[in-house]
Amino acid sequence: MGLVLVNAIATLMLLLPAGGTMDSGNGSPASAETGSAQMGSSSSPGLTFTLDLATAYQFRGTNVFQSSRQQDFHGLLAPGVSWAVGDTGLWVGYWGAFQLNGPNRRDLVLEGVGHETDLSLGYDQELLEGDLVLGATLVAYLYVFADPEEAGTRMPLWIEPMASVTWDTAATLGLVLSYFTHVQEALVGYDYVYVNPSASRSIPLGDSLSLEPGCTAGIKLWTGGDRERDNTVDATADLTLAIDAGPLTLTPGVHLTWTNLEAVSLAGEAFVWGSVGASLEW
Repeated sequence: MGLVLVNAIATLMLLLPAGGTMDSGNGSPASAETGSAQMGSSSSPGLTFTLDLATAYQFRGTNVFQSSRQQDFHGLLAPGVSWAVGDTGLWVGYWGAFQLNGPNRRDLVLEGVGHETDLSLGYDQELLEGDLVLGATLVAYLYVFADPEEAGTRMPLWIEPMASVTWDTAATLGLVLSYFTHVQEALVGYDYVYVNPSASRSIPLGDSLSLEPGCTAGIKLWTGGDRERDNTVDATADLTLAIDAGPLTLTPGVHLTWTNLEAVSLAGEAFVWGSVGASLEW
């Protein structure tokens, strides 16, 4: 995937919210911060289906599918589904990340980076007539197709408990606190607490069209190994267009992402990427 799509627009215009389909992805491999499914009702199953295409897989400042630099554009295909359990506030979700192109695609799968599977269980509590939402989520990141010799373990597994708060005022303000940690001992050394504030706005352009600028930032507080690391601080600006077509919502956007990288110029630390998302509520 190469050029910048309209999905980058969803990142550049103002601060972005903490979750949703193809968000700026400062959170967990796209699903952790994807947030919860909308609350179901007695008249609907409470299912939400999502499908995202992007020119890169951006996760907390890093171009995950890169060969050697942030500007390597290897496309992302990301299907997802979530189920809101009635009006209980509970929800479960699946999200996947699959690389579409690039000479390193097979290697990343074997190393436990590609063909990612995220499974989530969450609970949301609405307060102040829904303007304030408190959330708790547990995300499991699983790499089923990894080779034990290349990845160091069979089916690498990471987990991340999260707590979140979202306040819908003149803008939508969010804060996610999480702890990303390994399960198998072979993965030790990359555990951290993640602090992820975000902000966004929705600007109506018509009955079924809105512009959604946003931004999100993140900082990792390393809990093991070397504390002076690359990719400790990250930031993403989003500019997205939301097109409401009944039960289907389309979100093309363009995004600008940066993270700190040692011995790399400022231009080399940043990259622009595009995305197009679709979500269907049933």
